[in-house]
Amino acid sequence: MREVPWNLKFRPKKFSEVIGQTHIVQFFKIVLKYYYEKQAGLPVGVLFGGHSGVGKTTLARIIAASLNCSSRQGVEPCGVCSSCKHIIEGEGNIFEIDASFFGSVGNMRDLRTRLSSYSFNSYEIVIVDEAHLLSREAASIFLKLLEEPPENVFFVLITTELHKILDTVRSRLLEFRFRIIRSDLIYKYLREILKEEKVECSDELIQKLYQLAQGNLRDVIVSLEQLSILGDGIITEEGVSMVCGDIHIYENVLKALLSANYAQAVDLYEKVALVQPDFKLFIDGFLSYLGGVFKEAIKSGDNIAVIYSLFFRRIYKFLSLPLGLGQFASVNLLFSDLIEVVKKTKGITTFTPQSDDVISNKVVFELLANKK
Repeated sequence: MREVPWNLKFRPKKFSEVIGQTHIVQFFKIVLKYYYEKQAGLPVGVLFGGHSGVGKTTLARIIAASLNCSSRQGVEPCGVCSSCKHIIEGEGNIFEIDASFFGSVGNMRDLRTRLSSYSFNSYEIVIVDEAHLLSREAASIFLKLLEEPPENVFFVLITTELHKILDTVRSRLLEFRFRIIRSDLIYKYLREILKEEKVECSDELIQKLYQLAQGNLRDVIVSLEQLSILGDGIITEEGVSMVCGDIHIYENVLKALLSANYAQAVDLYEKVALVQPDFKLFIDGFLSYLGGVFKEAIKSGDNIAVIYSLFFRRIYKFLSLPLGLGQFASVNLLFSDLIEVVKKTKGITTFTPQSDDVISNKVVFELLANKK
């Protein structure tokens, strides 16, 4: 008998098992409860946006399972009936389309024909993944389905790039933004997996794995399974470096930036880009790491304002190289994110430097004054 991969074995099958998206889960519990009681109030469809690997497709399947479960307990699907098992596996009353491969006009016409030629006694859930890759013409056809939806059909559009979805499509769907899952929730979740699978791993390596996965929980779980096999039940730093790359990447990039060694910083990033080419995801992970650095600096009494000022000088030059600006929507977005990190750790006045010249002794002194 074949082993079930960990990312499927430990994939949530009920609302109560979903982590990090309480605001969305609670909404659907309320909506579905009302729908089951009144047979009304269910929207034609929803738009799920957010980072990869944070539960968008998983939650879509749980909603589908709830709508079709024969032994539902309140709004929770039982997870064991034939309908639940099929839906959680992506079969049964669920039709999934990957728009990166099937996002053409012809594919949308086929979908429209499929939905119009069947009479569904139960709910059919249509999930369009990578929805931002639908061609404009295909999206227009899909819009018609939303305007005149077939009976007992629920649409879920999933994307990592909400801004690329047509406004006319967005306006007809309820929109939800999935959050990056908090590190403490990730730690607890991964510890439970490791305990059940009887695998040893240090707290430091769990943290490093999550940083390297840049917020993608699914990727962390896949890496954990690979590493457990590689180390025969013991996850080591050598194994992590072999499978995931340099576990000190963010630390090394920060050191390069603070020493103004931009060539080294670019070289380090390019090595990461071989595995993860999305510069924005790299920066997201880097910001998360910096948050920890700043907190530790404050605890130890280091001059956070000087560290902060130096970083702004270096990161601006780094992003101004050909590598960065073309791939990054707004450097100021990075600046504002970093400011928020610092504000949360130690109420420092917000400012947004536009160039290297803006950073001056005056700014540093103002920051020091606000830190007192």
